[in-house]
Amino acid sequence: EDALAPWRNRKSSETSLKISAGSNSGGAGEEKSSKNKSGGGSSLSAPAYFLDETNRLPPLPDFSKGFQCGHISSLIRFGLEFITRNGQTTYKAPIPPTSDINELEYISALHQCGSMAEIRQDCSIRSNEIATFLKSRHGLCVAPEVVRKFILQDGLTADKDDEDAAPDSDGSDGAGGVMDLVELTSALIIPNLLRLRRKHMDKTQLSGATSSPSVPNATSDKVLPLLDNTAMLKDILALMLEDCTGDATPKPLDEELVRDLLNGYGEGALAQDHQLVREMVEVAKVGSSPSMEVQVGNEEKPVATFLDLSAFVEALTSDVARKYDPGRENRRSTNFDDVWFHSTEEEKQVGGRTFARASTTEFRNEDEEANGVNSYITKLNEDTLKDTVDICNKMKKKKKKDDDNIEDISPQDMMSPRSATATAYKNIQLTVRRIFTGQAVDYTVDNFRTRFQVVFVWMAFAVFYVGYLFGTGGESFEVEQCQKTDIASDIVCPLIVGIVSQILMIGELIIFGTPFIVMGSIGNTIEGQETITRMLLTMAMFLAYNVIFFSLTFRVPYWIEAPSAKTMVHKIGFCLSLFLTAQHLFHTAMLILKKHRSKLPSLLDTRFFKWYFLSGNVLYETKIKQSALFKVDQMLNHAYDVHQEVIRDKEKRRTSTADSSALSNFGQATNAFSKRDGLTVYVGGTSWAWKSIRRGTLFTQEGIWLSGRLVAGSAFQICVIFAIPILFSYMIPVIIEQIRIQAGLDKATDTTAADKRAKIAFGIGTACAFLVAINSTILYIPSVVTTTMKFRRGVIPTLRSEDFLHRYRFALDQTTLLFGGMFWGLMISSIAIGLLVAAFFYTLLWQESQRFMFRILGNLLGLSIVLIVKIIIMQIIRFSHYKAFYRTKPLSANIINISMECYAIGISIWFMLVRTIKIVVVSALYLGRTDTPLFSPGVGIFGPLEIDNWPTVTRKEILIHEAHRHPYIETLGYLYMMQLRYRDDGFAKRACSAWRLIFVLALMPWLHKFRDYARPDHFAGEKQRRKQSLDGAGGCVVVSKLKVDDVVLAELKSIHRDSMVSPRWQTTNEAVTSDGPGAKRFMRESMLSPRWQGNTMSTHKPMSEDPKKRADFLRSEIERLQKELTSIEDLADV
Repeated sequence: EDALAPWRNRKSSETSLKISAGSNSGGAGEEKSSKNKSGGGSSLSAPAYFLDETNRLPPLPDFSKGFQCGHISSLIRFGLEFITRNGQTTYKAPIPPTSDINELEYISALHQCGSMAEIRQDCSIRSNEIATFLKSRHGLCVAPEVVRKFILQDGLTADKDDEDAAPDSDGSDGAGGVMDLVELTSALIIPNLLRLRRKHMDKTQLSGATSSPSVPNATSDKVLPLLDNTAMLKDILALMLEDCTGDATPKPLDEELVRDLLNGYGEGALAQDHQLVREMVEVAKVGSSPSMEVQVGNEEKPVATFLDLSAFVEALTSDVARKYDPGRENRRSTNFDDVWFHSTEEEKQVGGRTFARASTTEFRNEDEEANGVNSYITKLNEDTLKDTVDICNKMKKKKKKDDDNIEDISPQDMMSPRSATATAYKNIQLTVRRIFTGQAVDYTVDNFRTRFQVVFVWMAFAVFYVGYLFGTGGESFEVEQCQKTDIASDIVCPLIVGIVSQILMIGELIIFGTPFIVMGSIGNTIEGQETITRMLLTMAMFLAYNVIFFSLTFRVPYWIEAPSAKTMVHKIGFCLSLFLTAQHLFHTAMLILKKHRSKLPSLLDTRFFKWYFLSGNVLYETKIKQSALFKVDQMLNHAYDVHQEVIRDKEKRRTSTADSSALSNFGQATNAFSKRDGLTVYVGGTSWAWKSIRRGTLFTQEGIWLSGRLVAGSAFQICVIFAIPILFSYMIPVIIEQIRIQAGLDKATDTTAADKRAKIAFGIGTACAFLVAINSTILYIPSVVTTTMKFRRGVIPTLRSEDFLHRYRFALDQTTLLFGGMFWGLMISSIAIGLLVAAFFYTLLWQESQRFMFRILGNLLGLSIVLIVKIIIMQIIRFSHYKAFYRTKPLSANIINISMECYAIGISIWFMLVRTIKIVVVSALYLGRTDTPLFSPGVGIFGPLEIDNWPTVTRKEILIHEAHRHPYIETLGYLYMMQLRYRDDGFAKRACSAWRLIFVLALMPWLHKFRDYARPDHFAGEKQRRKQSLDGAGGCVVVSKLKVDDVVLAELKSIHRDSMVSPRWQTTNEAVTSDGPGAKRFMRESMLSPRWQGNTMSTHKPMSEDPKKRADFLRSEIERLQKELTSIEDLADV
């Protein structure tokens, strides 16, 4: 509770996380936000956390004033939440910032693909893995060496890797192409730092901020309530200076100060890089303040530059500020468009064409988008420019002759992977090439434009299959072959028919289904790559494909049949194909209008045109961009809350008489984090998931990507809900007829009672099947969302999990089973429950079995009465005879236990019978829940064989989309492409990346261990600094020459050298101030006992300010030291 208090009960400008005792039935996802009382912007929208089991449920109605009609809805709400609260939708998760670390580890585990045999525990990402991601997500073919040179080195990483580093066994660049988790985090925060930069520039009116008012915020507070408080940067800078220099006052910005900061945070290797240090000073000086003065001796001399807030902001963001588009989070566009088609500066023309939008101040905000699409749509897809992006026209500049040859190659020839020109281009080492990925049928990344067409295509194919393919294979083979040959026996013939049926069915689906889906999906690419010729040709082929089956009459034995008499199914299927053809024709018309946009400017300004091209997954990806900004902002504020707690504790200590601080700010923040680590809260909920979907916060804040397969499967599940009553209405007469036949009744016999029993039983069964279908459909998407959140928050382990390594990352083609599994699973589950319930009620109503059923019910009723009485008695005994695991009355407790064991012998048989019934019912209920494991972890797994692998299939579907669509990974992909696009003059620079690295280490010191694991040599240079500290650099650290034991002296030295304060600042602080706060602070934050501090620190002064008390203290210290000296001398003589 003490650890939860700082972040639960925030005030003023801090985020408000309100703990509700049941006001939100869904659980932890209910968003709450409040205005910033201090006027510093709006606070973050954050979930409400429930700390115990009871608070997860809505409150029961108050019946003290009588029953009211409103109580009915409250009872229904309570019942639904009570039933679904344990349906894998509500769970315990770690509190921040532990959950933030788990999500970063999760991102690293997803990104790692260099080896299928292991996952690196240091969370590092290598160049070959980045190249694989770019190819899978965006279709960009780039060599690992290019990634190493243009993305990592002198880019997103600060470490200068060895150019001659040997490749690893897995084909990666080894140490030459590695990005550790701290560097990954420092890259993720770039958009948020730029937002704070714009806020700071608006406040301070810097000289370089004159154009900032014309640039809108990336995401307005109306869309996402983000915290625009630059106080975080100011506080972290003060903590950095205090840790590394002794106090928080701004220091002269020079190379020595930068080295002190790097050395203070353990970056000795970077501190030894003189070029990097010099560049870090230069980038920070642009925003530094020149009007400050410093005391040097007895004179005050002006210093040109100081490391203040402005210089710190410039150091963190100056490299990316000029090229980053601040309007991308609010603009309806993909990340690929943001990089290659929306520019913040003029782009040169290649082959006579402009490949990027030339604009320095024009960024479209939400209001501009509402007025139309005009020039934005004209740049969305101009003559398939996606295949001729600017980077594809640039080469590694080795010779001038090669550059001349580039101008002679057209962009279209260059991007064709099959052309001879492309082969020649490879010979001159093409840097990046984009390949065709078939976006319209890309269900792994969901690169199609709209889910509506996907669902409609699959529905049309389902009807096509039922009309022309279903029942024409094995059945016809059985009729024509098994009765004509001699081998048609009771054993051989069924085996042959079963084998042939499956082969024919699979062959039909693959041969006839693949062209149907591919041609039906034409025009559904997210980037609109289709040409008009391609659209017309494919549309004609698709129409002919369906017309042939509908208009002609033919039959292929055992294969396919188009009957002359068309049924309703055939007519519905043909109408659906005509609708798809009309959709293709409409898309072609839209492409023609876009091609002639200059002649129809008024038409292009309509909202409908914008809606058609920029809705669907383009809008969805825009929400994911917004969620990335929100989630990183949350992560920064969670870390900042820890430091605020440290700052508050320091303020309390300053007001108290005793100064008990024993750690640096770095250490105190780590200690505060350790207090929160391990605490959990209840989060999630079914109603929360659906409310988040309805409000859009599931996408704009959590960044959950619901895959196309999941959406299509859910649409088919809705169809199953309505199909269940229809199916049972057809089944009931057939079942009644079978019952009549089995009972030996004819039509003349009075069967009214039997028919009535069957109708009642199957009517109840139909209702139960209908409710089961609704329940499974409602719970499926919340369950998938919950599983995704469990992966992100570390509830389901990934980085250190054997299941993740060996089970989830293999056989990803199994995700294609999910669509059919969702449909047939729900269908079979609903029918099974309906039949079980119907059979129970039929046997209950049937006279022949009625007596037996009522006897069983009577036994169960008697068992219930016995259990109720037993529970009441045992509750009294438990409280009076037991205290946890211990007995307070051993004798009577033993006698009672013997009695209960005798009782259990007779009653356990009924328990096992009830358990059997429960397992059968639960199994039938969970047949359609492919998202939820039916067995406990480890049950049903025999080596590589998993009996129930459907939950694994669902998790693979989640993970494969998370690996491409997680907000953090989408941001990384954007930054990778920005590095490739601006590789000539650079996007992110090494010097600013080093500043961001220090900032992340200061803000999140708990990430320091990951950098130690990934780069164990980044401490290089520490030995020299520590040696200077031990030798008494600046006269601050002086080890007394007592005759102490060598082990004790070595321990003293090891403790002294771990101080983050540079020796030169320890001396300076004592020279400037009268009481020597530098030495005091140095000794106060060490782990040495005060008696050893007195021995080893010659400049250390007593804490008391009273001269008399100082004199008494010195006398006592002299006496103590004299006694110690005498004892040591005696020991030496012995």
